[in-house]
Amino acid sequence: MRAMISILAAGICLVSALLLLQEAPVFSAIGQESKIEDRPDAQPSGGQGEGVLRLEGALIRSFRQAAISAQVSGRIMARRFDAGEHVNEEEVVFELFPQDYELALTRARELLLRMKVSQDKWQAELNILNELIRHEAATRQQVLEAEAETQIALRRAKEAEIGLKQAELNFQRCKVQAPFAGYITQIFREPFESIQQGDQLFMIADISKVYAVVNMRWDAAQKISRGSAAQFISPGGGKFRGTVDRIEKPIDPSSQTKRIHVLIDNNKEALQMGMLGTLEFHVKK
Repeated sequence: MRAMISILAAGICLVSALLLLQEAPVFSAIGQESKIEDRPDAQPSGGQGEGVLRLEGALIRSFRQAAISAQVSGRIMARRFDAGEHVNEEEVVFELFPQDYELALTRARELLLRMKVSQDKWQAELNILNELIRHEAATRQQVLEAEAETQIALRRAKEAEIGLKQAELNFQRCKVQAPFAGYITQIFREPFESIQQGDQLFMIADISKVYAVVNMRWDAAQKISRGSAAQFISPGGGKFRGTVDRIEKPIDPSSQTKRIHVLIDNNKEALQMGMLGTLEFHVKK
């Protein structure tokens, strides 16, 4: 009987322990936080009362990226780069067949020329009438009509100038350039495809600087601020100094964390997008 009671008591204890484990809170985050450690060797200023807050799972993201779309409709004549290749600022990535826009440009130039000729004609007519009216060889009505025609010709010439500028822009937009230096990360279109204005052509990312992004418990995030020193440690053990650039305001309700963005200079491109590592923050204990 005592043996049975002992077995029953042990079973009750085991069930209670399992229930306690199930009720324990679980937090999911990009980075898993460890305790603040004393690390005198890692303190940049050697100040007293400081420690290092370490978070695993920091993710490297590009400093900036953009989806580049076509600004005019047409058909792709050539693609100059493949995904993964580096491009310089203003290098041509896509080129459209330019014939239609070249023709529109020629017509716009001819229209402007005709409007300029018309404007000059009416201005000359007005000058003659102003001279004749002083000798009473013309009427005031004739002068008023010439002034009106001159103003109309002037407005038409200005409209033609605007049309020419638009035609020049459209012709230039047949060559789609990189807005900044970076790597082509995605290609959406191929040569000889027809496209409409606004269709996406490629994605480009600038990794001359990168962000190391991590989730931090909101109470620990109170110990750092924008400009605080930080250090990213890559999987291979490389160390890269940076500063806190942004602390997002919202708190993730499921993990009770805030997202921290650390800006790191990456001019040697040792850090690549998607890399995971550890972030260290110097905080007051």
